[in-house]
Amino acid sequence: MKNILTEGKMTKKLFSLPRPEEFPLDKQVVNKEVLLSLNYSDKEPPSLTPLITGQSWMIFDMLKHNRAEIQWMKLPPEFLNTNDFYCELTAFIKNIAVVNDATERAIKLVQELIDTARSEEKRQDNFLFSNVYKRNRKGRKKTDYKAAALKGIAEDAIE
Repeated sequence: MKNILTEGKMTKKLFSLPRPEEFPLDKQVVNKEVLLSLNYSDKEPPSLTPLITGQSWMIFDMLKHNRAEIQWMKLPPEFLNTNDFYCELTAFIKNIAVVNDATERAIKLVQELIDTARSEEKRQDNFLFSNVYKRNRKGRKKTDYKAAALKGIAEDAIE
């Protein structure tokens, strides 16, 4: 299977797009027509090049790679592994922690809450409490779940 970064098409497309001055933290909406046009029926995965937009520059902004540090994009794919900035990017991509959506974050936080209990009975109480708490909340923020978890720890310590 081909490495999508070394394929060359994605880097050429990105390099041809203007780099935004800033990146809004709003939820990004992907063009559904582009997603539906990807062909998954072949043995090889589809090219993700159509998904490259100006927002794709954000990863380089996170790495603080300026114009000089992205010149590797002009190199032929077989020479990319010789460039330190390309290697830094690939290491970053391989090691970045990714959370797909709010549901996964909520599950993780609830699991942390449950794991704080020392007894099985307290775990069950924490689990039931977190379910009721989630249903009664309009906005689910990480700080709210952490506060609930700390409250559960404090109650567990008192018993």
